[in-house]
Amino acid sequence: MRSKNFRKGSTVSRHGYYGIKEDNDDSGHARILTKTIDYYFMQLSEKRASVREEALSGIVKTLVRQIEVHVVDFVENNFVTLVYYCFWCIRKSRVAKEMENVVYIIGLVAMITEYVDTSHKVYVDVFSAVSNGLKSKVDIGKVLECLAIVTFFGAKNSDETEKAMQLIWSFIVPEPGSTMKKKPSPTVLPVAISAWTFLLTTLDGWRLSYKIWQGATSCFSNLLNNDDESVCAAAHDALDLISESNCLEKFSIKAKYSEKLPVSITYNNKSQTYCETINGRKIKLSSRSQIIQMKYLRQYLGEDGFVRHMMKNENFHDIFEFSPETKNSCSNMLYEPEREEVQVRYFHRPVPIQQDSSLLPFVSRENRQIVKRMTKSSNSSLSKARTLLLKKKRSIQDGENDSFAVDEE
Repeated sequence: MRSKNFRKGSTVSRHGYYGIKEDNDDSGHARILTKTIDYYFMQLSEKRASVREEALSGIVKTLVRQIEVHVVDFVENNFVTLVYYCFWCIRKSRVAKEMENVVYIIGLVAMITEYVDTSHKVYVDVFSAVSNGLKSKVDIGKVLECLAIVTFFGAKNSDETEKAMQLIWSFIVPEPGSTMKKKPSPTVLPVAISAWTFLLTTLDGWRLSYKIWQGATSCFSNLLNNDDESVCAAAHDALDLISESNCLEKFSIKAKYSEKLPVSITYNNKSQTYCETINGRKIKLSSRSQIIQMKYLRQYLGEDGFVRHMMKNENFHDIFEFSPETKNSCSNMLYEPEREEVQVRYFHRPVPIQQDSSLLPFVSRENRQIVKRMTKSSNSSLSKARTLLLKKKRSIQDGENDSFAVDEE
């Protein structure tokens, strides 16, 4: 992800001053009122819960489906106030839908911003809130998804990523004496495993700690027999990714370094690729890590939101090395340069000027012969250069004809 300095500027939307964009319909008479993201942002200060809930829903829809320049500008200019308000809602609100929206907005802000400092600030705030224990009735599964997203886009190094993974792991296998006195609920377990696996895709095997993840393979292997199919699928993905990392010893119990994974790895062969089509553009995923990343982000945003982010979000372009612009399919086609010239420089004695005040140059016979040899002779440098240029143009034309030729049998 590219590092940029935080951009200063007005919080005025390109659609107007914190208000409603007014357009005319086809008849030119009636006005169509379109509420902008700035309008929703201002509505968050309303006391009525119904107004705030509508505003939060409007912000969510905009951040998911409208990744335009003015929306990115809005995120950059207002992220501090917006994230602060979201955390305030998590602590104070009693409306489930409102809390769900604010947790979702926090993840979307980290996903959209193109500034490393902004996304990292969001990561720090979320990690601190979760590690200190959220005293709220907010869905813990949504919180873990948010933590995974802000870590993926905001963590600056592998240590920060691994700390978030450890925090998520405590919801998979609670340690004795931890704040979690009982096993995670069936709905939280698959979410926690998927979030943990999603973050594992960002780490190289040699960066992983030898001490932290001992016994992870045994844990996931046991979960393959779980009655919940979503838990089995999440555990299977985790084992697949561990196998691809080629660091099985870091996830196995010390006495069982040679243990084999109880699942078949379908993407272990490096020659295999998985193709996705995004709005008519093909993208090739050559590793299990990329497949898991795309799967997780698609699930988080929904199909429509994921496609829109793939087409507009610069962070997604960097992650998947995806360019939404149409490219010429004839990669071997030869192109003729717009302009190409040949120049020859030569020197001769100064030409005397007639003394009849006409100032017309007089060219002697000797000088005329020199000019003829330098420009018109077939052995001159200029003639040879022209010949080479003509041959080059003919070869280019022949190449163009060959690239469009069709074999007929």
